[in-house]
Amino acid sequence: CIEQHKGKGGETMLADGFKAAAILKENHPEKYRLLSTKGAYFKDIGDDFIKFNSIAHHPPFVHDARGEMMKVNWNHFTRDSYFDVDIDQVEEFYDAMRSYDDILNSPACHIRYKMEPGDMVTTKNLRVLHGRSELEGGVSGRHLQCGYVDWDEIRSTMRVTREKLRVAAQQ
Repeated sequence: CIEQHKGKGGETMLADGFKAAAILKENHPEKYRLLSTKGAYFKDIGDDFIKFNSIAHHPPFVHDARGEMMKVNWNHFTRDSYFDVDIDQVEEFYDAMRSYDDILNSPACHIRYKMEPGDMVTTKNLRVLHGRSELEGGVSGRHLQCGYVDWDEIRSTMRVTREKLRVAAQQ
């Protein structure tokens, strides 16, 4: 956080997407299945230091070959209105998304924290969903500096570092 909003609102909101998915699976297994098997389109087009035009297609819940949750794709701002569901499943799909969203925003899965200048939050973006609460009181000077790291790069650096440490320990 570089500068925080002076009025009400502007809290950082964090939700555990995996925990919310587990609650949905326990209470509404059919809704969980829909969000695990039916794809949605996501697009993000714009200009922020560089021009970007990202288009992706995947279900909201992504699992590995063992059926373990790997990733949650959940962003109302980039989710398109087209889904890979039969016309008779559209309302069910929206209902499943609404149920999941309600769980995400419940106290069991959701925290709010108003950051102060100098505060930093680090999350695993594949599991933790983040946002901010509505700003009240007019124009805001709120300024957060964001940074992103590719997990493939992190894993690569970890493997290289482990190998270096192994070699150094053998000398």
